[in-house]
Amino acid sequence: FAVFFPPRNTEKRSFCVKGKRILVVSQHYWPENFRITDICAGFAEDGCEVDVLCGLPNYPKGEWFEGYRYTGPRRESHAGVQIFRAGEIRRRGNTSLRIFLNYISFPVTALFNLPRLHGRKYDAVFCYETSPVLMMLPAVVYAKLHRVPLTTYVLDLWPENLYSVMRNKALRAVAAGVSHWFYRRSERLVAMSPALDERLAAIAPRAQRTVVPQYCEDLYAQDVHDAALESRFAGRFNVVFAGNISPAQNLPLLVECARRLKAADRRDVHFVIVGDGMSRDALEQEIAAAQKAGYDIAQHDGLLESF
Repeated sequence: FAVFFPPRNTEKRSFCVKGKRILVVSQHYWPENFRITDICAGFAEDGCEVDVLCGLPNYPKGEWFEGYRYTGPRRESHAGVQIFRAGEIRRRGNTSLRIFLNYISFPVTALFNLPRLHGRKYDAVFCYETSPVLMMLPAVVYAKLHRVPLTTYVLDLWPENLYSVMRNKALRAVAAGVSHWFYRRSERLVAMSPALDERLAAIAPRAQRTVVPQYCEDLYAQDVHDAALESRFAGRFNVVFAGNISPAQNLPLLVECARRLKAADRRDVHFVIVGDGMSRDALEQEIAAAQKAGYDIAQHDGLLESF
């Protein structure tokens, strides 16, 4: 196996056996900013041969990155990793329809791109599963057809990630059945937290599991004193959210919190939202409406503040 789980008492976790070849399936990859690019570079540094089947870079704004279009390039090499790109409908405008089309287009086109990998003979398949769970389709099909183990790194749990926009109980049941079917096709599941690991144990009890948290570079662990930031945020209790702004995060709730805090004359609590995503425009509209109502809510490029 090219991907395996070492004993829990091992300090250094290695995921690669030198000389083995791994197929990595991930809709998002370099030059998009996802950790799977670092993971694959690490596989290659450890002596594995790594091929990536991915989409065309357009996340998060839905615009093709410079040098890319629907027609390609479809074959690249980066940091010792061979990249095979499948087509996808870009997220342009981040409307619900465009995101839905983006979600279903990649697994379908990636499935039809599997013949491009003919003859490469992988020892294992590794799926980096963000949303949607359907992106696992080409990984599952390849692993089953070629009888190689599939390891899935679960970062977005489905169908729970849909529940913020899916209220119908029947549709939820269908989504749960489809999602759980995909997870149960994996010999190994990697969770990014103990809580997620417990949920995966209930969904796929036969799969081997381990926990590998998301990480950050060492520079984020260093204390840095910035006088401008100190003067800007000092004297208040700051609640910071950094990440994707989508329905699943329900960030408009923070605007309502700001309203209630002001009504309670609590000026000491400060919400800071850093990020982007399909719901950013709607969130900005809620903030603008609050401003018209007389609430002290500020906006900055790339940063939303409510206080």
